[in-house]
Amino acid sequence: MNQNPVLLTSYDGVPISKLDKSKLKKIVQMLVQVHNYHENRDMALIPKYDFVAYFFPRLEQHHDLKNSLVKLLDRIEIRQDRFIHGDYNLGNILEHQDKLTVIDWTNGQLGDIRYDIAWSVFLVRVYVGERYGRMYASEFRALIPGFSLEDAEIFEAVACLRWILLSRMSDLSQGSSILKRVNEIILSNPWLDEELILKGKSRRL
Repeated sequence: MNQNPVLLTSYDGVPISKLDKSKLKKIVQMLVQVHNYHENRDMALIPKYDFVAYFFPRLEQHHDLKNSLVKLLDRIEIRQDRFIHGDYNLGNILEHQDKLTVIDWTNGQLGDIRYDIAWSVFLVRVYVGERYGRMYASEFRALIPGFSLEDAEIFEAVACLRWILLSRMSDLSQGSSILKRVNEIILSNPWLDEELILKGKSRRL
């Protein structure tokens, strides 16, 4: 008899397909709980990485994005004092009956919760739509004290730059509606240059 190792996990459902305000609020509360993991915990075991090197691979090959990111990072100080998920999006939240489960902790690390939130909100705005994106952001602002509008805009700009970088490196979903939403974010964010506007499917490297 072959003795092959097998990993058994519980069945936690499928990625969320339908959203409403109540579900968005629960998703926000779950990420806030992740960020509060530091309370009464030994954080020494949680990895810490250089922010730019980790979230912006091969940035040196994209001078326009690098220049924009450097300007943004001059305006803020990246913190690495809280546990973050690193890629909190609807594809990494499973739903089974009334239970939601967060998966894919590959990018879990000590980091800046403002970035973790901004990346998640950005993805909702792009892949779900502006209505839910604004609703989602509003729920975070209600629960996170001291997260200023300027911080939110700067970290949204950082998230947008990362998405553009990843879109150049891989085959992200880039239908016309996706590109339109990204461009609307670029145009509405005072920290992003209009030269970043996407004119078609991004090139691959």
